[in-house]
Amino acid sequence: MYGSVDGDDARARQQRRRVAEARAVIDSIDEIARQLPAGVAVDKRRLSLIGHTCGGSSVLRTAADIASGRPRGSAGLVRAVVACDPWISGYDETADGVAPVPTLALLTPSMMYPGNERKVGGVMRRLAQSSATALYAEVRDTRHQEISDFPCINHSPLRFFCMAGARPPAEAHALQTSLVAGFLALAGALDAPAGSELAAQREVA
Repeated sequence: MYGSVDGDDARARQQRRRVAEARAVIDSIDEIARQLPAGVAVDKRRLSLIGHTCGGSSVLRTAADIASGRPRGSAGLVRAVVACDPWISGYDETADGVAPVPTLALLTPSMMYPGNERKVGGVMRRLAQSSATALYAEVRDTRHQEISDFPCINHSPLRFFCMAGARPPAEAHALQTSLVAGFLALAGALDAPAGSELAAQREVA
């Protein structure tokens, strides 16, 4: 399924489709905003891209695509990128580029195997070289599924199949989501009033 077909890698094709879909949503923000109830506003200056696993590499590539101006000159639109346990397949930062915007790569040990770790590290090094804020974090004793709330709902079977880590599921979920929220506040994508929990999370980030 993921091999080469007519010289074009299937995973790369999937990534291009995901980028096109994300761009289509971004391009439709004004139309979406017009259909929201009165009093609900959309602030395009705080647009953030967040994805998990294949979605993690997809948001990195989407941000790079936007920053490059391909094809509509939307550089500067993305405020922050969060790649949660990204599987870097179908995205090559040397060919596809990186977006010089604040970026968090949040890993679990299950995705720190050598091939993936090298690729994620390459992306983050290139971001740091562009002077963008680049935070590379690993939450110990967690597994790939714990950025979601699945382990909180049904922890024992997931633990049995090595899909949840040794931490209590609510703790693992809170550790990851609080770092994501704090990073978004650090990047200016979320307001963090003084003394608030979000302000404390921002300081941790």
